[in-house]
This record gives sequence, C-alpha cells and structure tokens, in this order.
Amino acid sequence: MAKTKCLQCGKLFSAAPYRIEAGLAKYCSRKCWRIASRKQPDGNCPWCGKVFRKKLSRQKFCSTECARAGQQAAAQVTKLSKKVIPAGKGGSGFGLFDDPWKTGAVQPDRYGKDLYREPDFGLGF
Repeated sequence: MAKTKCLQCGKLFSAAPYRIEAGLAKYCSRKCWRIASRKQPDGNCPWCGKVFRKKLSRQKFCSTECARAGQQAAAQVTKLSKKVIPAGKGGSGFGLFDDPWKTGAVQPDRYGKDLYREPDFGLGF
C-alpha cells in the first residue's frame, strides 16, 4: 500500500497503487469526500456583480430577485436583432406585418437577392 495525501484534510492515508494511478484515491474517508463534494465554487452574479457562494453548480444569480430581473431583461432584448421590444409583444420580436428579410434577421439565399421569394399573406409580408 502506498501513502497519499487527502485533498480535503491533508492527512496521509494508505491506498492501493492502482487507485492512486487511476486518480481514485483522493480522500481519506467518506466524511472528507462528502465535505468536498458539497463545496461549490464561488460565482459572480451577472446582474448585480456580487460574489456569492453557489448552492448548486448551475446557479448563475445570487438571489431570486436578481434572477427575475435578469430574465425579464433578457426577454426584452431579442437575440437576432438586439432591439428592445415592447413588453406586450413576445416570441420572436417581429410584429404581424414586420418583414424579417428587410430587418436583416433572416439572411438572403445564397444566390443573392431572394429571387424566388414569394410574399406570405398568412404571415403578413
């Protein structure tokens, strides 16, 4: 048995050489493993900029207030055109009669000027 150092408490413990080589011998006990597995890295809140301790690894915001404010702000700005849309509209950010080809949100076909594009009266353009 070879000796290795616990990543949590720093204590030397014995482990089989094949476990050390495979990277499996990291902790001296289940207690140290549980403590280490509960620790989450610190995160920066993208809304307020505050540094906080994450409760879950996928947590992005420091509080529910910041999460709500960030989601509402993200809903206001469309990904395609980066223009702010009124709160009453939702979805893609285009009104019933807005033409996405004119705004540049939909790229023209590879032949140049949408030669085969026909108006779609159902969509209103």
